[in-house]
Amino acid sequence: MGRANITIIIILMIMNATLGSFFMPASQAYIADLTTEDKRISAYGMIRIGGNLGWALGPAIGGLLAILDYSYLFFVTGFCMLAAMFFMIRFSRESLKLTESTGEDKIAFRDIVSVTRDGKFLGFTLICLSIFIVWGQLVSPISVYSVNRVGITKTQLGILFSINGFLVVIFQHFITHLIPKRGELSALVIGALIYALGYFTIGLAGHFAVLALAMVVITTAEMVITPAGHSYASILADPRHRGRYLGFFNLSQSFGWAFGPLLGGILLDAIPGRSLAIWSVVSGLAFVSAFGFLIFKKISGTREPERL
Repeated sequence: MGRANITIIIILMIMNATLGSFFMPASQAYIADLTTEDKRISAYGMIRIGGNLGWALGPAIGGLLAILDYSYLFFVTGFCMLAAMFFMIRFSRESLKLTESTGEDKIAFRDIVSVTRDGKFLGFTLICLSIFIVWGQLVSPISVYSVNRVGITKTQLGILFSINGFLVVIFQHFITHLIPKRGELSALVIGALIYALGYFTIGLAGHFAVLALAMVVITTAEMVITPAGHSYASILADPRHRGRYLGFFNLSQSFGWAFGPLLGGILLDAIPGRSLAIWSVVSGLAFVSAFGFLIFKKISGTREPERL
């Protein structure tokens, strides 16, 4: 078997990430268009269940395919993407139709960044950015710390992430129903505090059981924050430009996922051994987010009705 061309792989990875970035804001805007405010948290929760079911089952199926031939992983993934495209084209319709022409057929870059002129939406997104950085610790920093510092096996690490995936599948629907109507900001405050507790617990871990407990707490925070955050972002967004707004919101999430592991890596390099200080910094960011959401809630007062 010849060696793969790394340049081609890099190009394909960039294309995959670029094209994939179109899906999330469009799908979230689509959900917002199809649901009323009181149903939106549940809708985003259901989407998260589907995503985490794939997160939990994907590696297991991939492992079986890799036994046959590693290339089957990509053939089957490509087939699944084509099947999803077929079902969306066949059964989905545009959620909104323009009743009259706006005379604007093209969107310039300045139209995309115009979202930043919405002070309320920008403020909410910046607060969410800190919680996205905390969220970004989930994979790489936790993996390195758990295996190299705490000393668990790679098999136990796999179990740790399976706990994350299956908890969402089993309990996400229940958690979303605990969030009261028009209570997204309160849920975000509580979720950020739960995040702080979960990551602080990692710093106390000396064996697998404590790490598993911390993962349960962290996953609980995710189940609260994710649907509440996307729901409130869709409410703040101008309905005429929801895709644009939610694209900007997802950009901040992507930045958090990118910067989070970098921050975690810096902390792991700077602070040796099994140290509570590493995860105290991460917990501190979660506390900052909770405080930010609380201030935002007081400044915003009662939530504005959805604009028409």
